[in-house]
Amino acid sequence: MSETPPKVDLARDARNSARNRLLGRFSSLKGDYAEKGLGERVGERITGKVKGAAHDLGEVANDSKGVIAGAGALLGLWLARRPILSLGGRWWSKLKARMDKEF
Repeated sequence: MSETPPKVDLARDARNSARNRLLGRFSSLKGDYAEKGLGERVGERITGKVKGAAHDLGEVANDSKGVIAGAGALLGLWLARRPILSLGGRWWSKLKARMDKEF
């Protein structure tokens, strides 16, 4: 049988080296996945995203305190609309009665 050319030997060595690196990386990843369960990995990912969103929300809240305060005030007024309207109606009827007496 004839000897293989040096280029083929180099190509085979490069292929084997790449294959060994790939298998090493794969076994490393496999070990990481075996170490942590699916639930734990999903939990860490969700926790990270929630923490990031909370951090971003804190930055937005710091930048727009006036808008948040205004929205809170409007929400408070909307929740108290019935007592405010009934109080305004009583004041209006008293004012109307007083104006009728004077004229």
